[in-house]
Amino acid sequence: MAVPIVFDMETGDPDDVFTLCALATHPWARLVAVTVMPGSDEQVGIVQHLLGRLGVSAPVGAYRPGADVKPVSGFHRRWLGNVPAREPDAEAWQLLRDALASGDATLLTGGR
Repeated sequence: MAVPIVFDMETGDPDDVFTLCALATHPWARLVAVTVMPGSDEQVGIVQHLLGRLGVSAPVGAYRPGADVKPVSGFHRRWLGNVPAREPDAEAWQLLRDALASGDATLLTGGR
């Protein structure tokens, strides 16, 4: 039985994106939500793009939706090319509240 996972991440370096890919494709994990710190539209776009390519449907939340920062490393751009910026599905706190309310989900943090 797959463990429901909420993954909190950032995109300042590649490690969290590789963890996202592993969680999204591992048979023992089921991503129920992803939260991004701080949550710029560029970051959300990268996460949603990867989830789509991996065939995984999970909402993506931002801690500061529309944050006007550029916390995406050059690695992500070289690896994925131009990925369109996207708005989050919700604020991070809302996704965390909803996913963790049942008591079944596990929060895995990779963000700072």
